[in-house]
Amino acid sequence: MFKFNKKLSKLLIIFSILLASGLGYYYFSKQTKEKVISSKFDLSQPDSRPEIIPGKIITLKRFRPEYFKDYCNMKKHPLVLKPLYYPEKTSYKLIEHNLKQDLERERKGIVFLYAIFDNKDNRIVGSIEIREFDSNGEFTCWINPQYWGKGRLQEAVKLITQEYFKLFKDKDKFNAHIEMWNLRSFFALKKAGFKLIDTFHFKDQPSRYLLEFYRPNITSIEN
Repeated sequence: MFKFNKKLSKLLIIFSILLASGLGYYYFSKQTKEKVISSKFDLSQPDSRPEIIPGKIITLKRFRPEYFKDYCNMKKHPLVLKPLYYPEKTSYKLIEHNLKQDLERERKGIVFLYAIFDNKDNRIVGSIEIREFDSNGEFTCWINPQYWGKGRLQEAVKLITQEYFKLFKDKDKFNAHIEMWNLRSFFALKKAGFKLIDTFHFKDQPSRYLLEFYRPNITSIEN
Protein backbone atom coordinates (compact mmCIF):
# COMPACT_ATOMS: atom_id res chain seq x y z
CA MET A 1 0.00 0.00 0.00
CA PHE A 2 2.87 2.29 0.86
CA LYS A 3 4.55 1.61 -2.50
CA PHE A 4 1.35 2.35 -4.35
CA ASN A 5 0.90 5.65 -2.52
CA LYS A 6 4.50 6.57 -3.19
CA LYS A 7 4.11 5.96 -6.92
CA LEU A 8 0.81 7.77 -6.94
CA SER A 9 2.39 10.73 -5.17
CA LYS A 10 5.14 10.89 -7.78
CA LEU A 11 2.61 10.79 -10.59
CA LEU A 12 0.57 13.53 -8.97
CA ILE A 13 3.66 15.69 -8.55
CA ILE A 14 4.65 15.18 -12.20
CA PHE A 15 1.10 15.88 -13.34
CA SER A 16 0.98 19.07 -11.24
CA ILE A 17 4.26 20.29 -12.73
CA LEU A 18 3.08 19.60 -16.28
CA LEU A 19 -0.27 21.26 -15.61
CA ALA A 20 1.35 24.33 -14.10
CA SER A 21 3.78 24.54 -17.02
CA GLY A 22 0.95 24.19 -19.51
CA LEU A 23 -1.16 26.87 -17.86
CA GLY A 24 1.84 29.13 -17.59
CA TYR A 25 2.64 28.66 -21.26
CA TYR A 26 -1.00 29.27 -22.23
CA TYR A 27 -1.16 32.43 -20.14
CA PHE A 28 2.15 33.71 -21.47
CA SER A 29 1.15 32.92 -25.05
CA LYS A 30 -2.23 34.58 -24.61
CA GLN A 31 -0.70 37.68 -23.04
CA THR A 32 1.99 37.82 -25.73
CA LYS A 33 -0.58 37.38 -28.49
CA GLU A 34 -2.80 40.10 -27.06
CA LYS A 35 0.21 42.37 -26.66
CA VAL A 36 1.25 41.77 -30.27
CA ILE A 37 -2.27 42.47 -31.53
CA SER A 38 -2.64 45.63 -29.46
CA SER A 39 0.79 46.87 -30.50
CA LYS A 40 0.12 45.90 -34.11
CA PHE A 41 -2.82 48.28 -34.22
CA ASP A 42 -1.48 50.70 -31.64
CA LEU A 43 -0.75 53.53 -34.07
CA SER A 44 -0.39 54.02 -37.77
CA GLN A 45 3.25 53.67 -38.72
CA PRO A 46 5.11 56.99 -38.90
CA ASP A 47 5.33 58.32 -42.44
CA SER A 48 4.72 61.51 -44.39
CA ARG A 49 0.95 61.45 -43.91
CA PRO A 50 -0.22 63.97 -41.33
CA GLU A 51 -1.81 62.60 -38.16
CA ILE A 52 -4.52 65.27 -38.20
CA ILE A 53 -6.02 67.31 -41.05
CA PRO A 54 -8.20 70.03 -39.47
CA GLY A 55 -11.20 71.62 -41.15
CA LYS A 56 -13.96 74.04 -40.16
CA ILE A 57 -16.75 71.46 -39.76
CA ILE A 58 -14.87 68.18 -39.49
CA THR A 59 -11.34 66.98 -38.81
CA LEU A 60 -9.61 63.98 -40.38
CA LYS A 61 -7.55 61.84 -38.01
CA ARG A 62 -5.50 58.72 -38.55
CA PHE A 63 -6.93 55.72 -36.79
CA ARG A 64 -6.08 54.73 -33.22
CA PRO A 65 -7.37 51.70 -31.27
CA GLU A 66 -9.44 53.92 -28.99
CA TYR A 67 -11.53 54.91 -32.04
CA PHE A 68 -12.49 51.32 -32.94
CA LYS A 69 -15.57 50.95 -30.73
CA ASP A 70 -17.17 54.26 -31.74
CA TYR A 71 -16.23 53.62 -35.37
CA CYS A 72 -18.03 50.27 -35.38
CA ASN A 73 -21.09 51.66 -33.62
CA MET A 74 -21.35 54.54 -36.08
CA LYS A 75 -20.86 52.27 -39.11
CA LYS A 76 -23.37 49.66 -37.97
CA HIS A 77 -26.33 51.53 -39.46
CA PRO A 78 -28.44 50.05 -42.31
CA LEU A 79 -28.09 53.19 -44.44
CA VAL A 80 -24.30 52.95 -44.11
CA LEU A 81 -23.92 49.17 -44.48
CA LYS A 82 -25.95 48.68 -47.68
CA PRO A 83 -23.91 50.92 -50.04
CA LEU A 84 -20.72 49.34 -48.66
CA TYR A 85 -21.88 45.82 -49.58
CA TYR A 86 -22.22 44.61 -45.99
CA PRO A 87 -24.88 42.00 -45.15
CA GLU A 88 -28.02 43.31 -43.45
CA LYS A 89 -27.07 41.65 -40.17
CA THR A 90 -23.44 42.64 -39.65
CA SER A 91 -21.55 41.99 -36.43
CA TYR A 92 -19.26 44.35 -34.58
CA LYS A 93 -16.44 41.82 -35.07
CA LEU A 94 -16.78 41.85 -38.86
CA ILE A 95 -16.65 45.65 -39.04
CA GLU A 96 -13.61 45.74 -36.74
CA HIS A 97 -11.94 42.95 -38.73
CA ASN A 98 -12.37 44.87 -41.98
CA LEU A 99 -11.04 48.03 -40.37
CA LYS A 100 -7.91 46.20 -39.25
CA GLN A 101 -7.47 44.86 -42.78
CA ASP A 102 -7.67 48.43 -44.09
CA LEU A 103 -5.04 49.48 -41.55
CA GLU A 104 -2.77 46.69 -42.79
CA ARG A 105 -3.20 47.95 -46.34
CA GLU A 106 -2.51 51.46 -45.11
CA ARG A 107 0.83 50.31 -43.72
CA LYS A 108 1.67 48.88 -47.14
CA GLY A 109 0.93 52.24 -48.73
CA ILE A 110 -2.04 51.08 -50.82
CA VAL A 111 -4.75 52.85 -48.80
CA PHE A 112 -4.95 56.52 -47.80
CA LEU A 113 -7.30 56.25 -44.83
CA TYR A 114 -8.69 58.68 -42.25
CA ALA A 115 -11.40 58.78 -39.60
CA ILE A 116 -13.86 61.68 -39.87
CA PHE A 117 -14.50 63.57 -36.62
CA ASP A 118 -17.28 66.11 -36.14
CA ASN A 119 -15.73 69.27 -34.68
CA LYS A 120 -18.80 70.30 -32.70
CA ASP A 121 -19.36 66.94 -30.94
CA ASN A 122 -15.70 65.88 -31.08
CA ARG A 123 -16.62 62.31 -32.00
CA ILE A 124 -15.95 59.98 -34.89
CA VAL A 125 -18.79 60.04 -37.41
CA GLY A 126 -17.35 58.21 -40.42
CA SER A 127 -14.29 57.42 -42.50
CA ILE A 128 -12.82 58.30 -45.87
CA GLU A 129 -10.23 56.52 -48.00
CA ILE A 130 -8.52 56.52 -51.38
CA ARG A 131 -6.99 53.20 -52.38
CA GLU A 132 -5.12 51.59 -55.23
CA PHE A 133 -7.07 50.25 -58.21
CA ASP A 134 -10.14 48.29 -57.14
CA SER A 135 -13.02 46.85 -59.16
CA ASN A 136 -15.43 48.66 -56.82
CA GLY A 137 -13.69 52.00 -57.22
CA GLU A 138 -10.75 53.73 -55.58
CA PHE A 139 -12.69 56.07 -53.31
CA THR A 140 -14.93 55.20 -50.35
CA CYS A 141 -16.51 57.48 -47.79
CA TRP A 142 -19.32 57.05 -45.30
CA ILE A 143 -20.85 59.26 -42.63
CA ASN A 144 -23.40 58.19 -40.05
CA PRO A 145 -26.90 59.45 -41.09
CA GLN A 146 -27.16 61.42 -37.87
CA TYR A 147 -24.44 63.68 -39.30
CA TRP A 148 -25.58 63.94 -42.91
CA GLY A 149 -25.73 67.43 -44.37
CA LYS A 150 -24.09 70.74 -43.47
CA GLY A 151 -21.17 70.11 -45.84
CA ARG A 152 -19.33 67.42 -43.88
CA LEU A 153 -18.78 65.15 -46.89
CA GLN A 154 -17.68 68.03 -49.11
CA GLU A 155 -15.13 69.19 -46.56
CA ALA A 156 -13.87 65.65 -45.98
CA VAL A 157 -13.29 65.24 -49.72
CA LYS A 158 -11.56 68.63 -49.90
CA LEU A 159 -9.22 67.85 -46.98
CA ILE A 160 -8.20 64.36 -48.06
CA THR A 161 -7.67 65.27 -51.74
CA GLN A 162 -5.42 68.20 -50.84
CA GLU A 163 -3.11 65.86 -48.90
CA TYR A 164 -3.44 63.01 -51.39
CA PHE A 165 -2.30 65.02 -54.40
CA LYS A 166 0.38 66.73 -52.32
CA LEU A 167 1.94 63.41 -51.28
CA PHE A 168 1.38 61.44 -54.50
CA LYS A 169 2.89 63.61 -57.19
CA ASP A 170 2.33 60.95 -59.88
CA LYS A 171 -1.43 60.78 -59.30
CA ASP A 172 -3.74 63.04 -61.30
CA LYS A 173 -7.12 61.45 -60.50
CA PHE A 174 -9.01 58.69 -58.73
CA ASN A 175 -12.46 57.24 -59.26
CA ALA A 176 -15.60 56.26 -57.37
CA HIS A 177 -18.30 53.74 -58.26
CA ILE A 178 -21.85 54.54 -57.13
CA GLU A 179 -24.78 52.20 -57.71
CA MET A 180 -27.57 54.00 -59.57
CA TRP A 181 -30.13 53.50 -56.81
CA ASN A 182 -27.88 55.48 -54.44
CA LEU A 183 -28.75 58.95 -55.72
CA ARG A 184 -27.97 60.66 -52.41
CA SER A 185 -24.31 59.60 -52.64
CA PHE A 186 -24.18 60.33 -56.37
CA PHE A 187 -25.29 63.95 -55.98
CA ALA A 188 -23.19 64.41 -52.83
CA LEU A 189 -20.02 63.38 -54.70
CA LYS A 190 -20.95 65.58 -57.66
CA LYS A 191 -21.32 68.49 -55.24
CA ALA A 192 -17.92 67.62 -53.75
CA GLY A 193 -16.24 67.94 -57.16
CA PHE A 194 -16.49 64.48 -58.76
CA LYS A 195 -17.26 64.31 -62.49
CA LEU A 196 -19.53 61.74 -64.13
CA ILE A 197 -17.49 59.82 -66.70
CA ASP A 198 -19.47 56.73 -67.60
CA THR A 199 -22.13 54.24 -66.57
CA PHE A 200 -21.78 50.49 -66.16
CA HIS A 201 -24.61 48.02 -66.71
CA PHE A 202 -24.45 44.39 -65.63
CA LYS A 203 -26.72 41.38 -65.92
CA ASP A 204 -26.26 40.15 -62.36
CA GLN A 205 -25.31 43.36 -60.51
CA PRO A 206 -26.86 46.82 -60.05
CA SER A 207 -25.86 49.40 -62.64
CA ARG A 208 -23.25 51.94 -61.54
CA TYR A 209 -22.10 55.47 -62.17
CA LEU A 210 -18.38 55.94 -62.73
CA LEU A 211 -17.15 59.25 -61.34
CA GLU A 212 -13.65 60.71 -61.22
CA PHE A 213 -11.98 63.37 -59.11
CA TYR A 214 -9.10 65.29 -60.71
CA ARG A 215 -6.06 67.06 -59.44
CA PRO A 216 -6.66 70.83 -59.63
CA ASN A 217 -5.89 72.28 -63.08
CA ILE A 218 -6.44 68.89 -64.77
CA THR A 219 -9.04 69.10 -67.53
CA SER A 220 -11.75 66.43 -67.63
CA ILE A 221 -14.50 65.53 -70.05
CA GLU A 222 -17.78 65.16 -68.18
CA ASN A 223 -20.74 63.23 -69.57
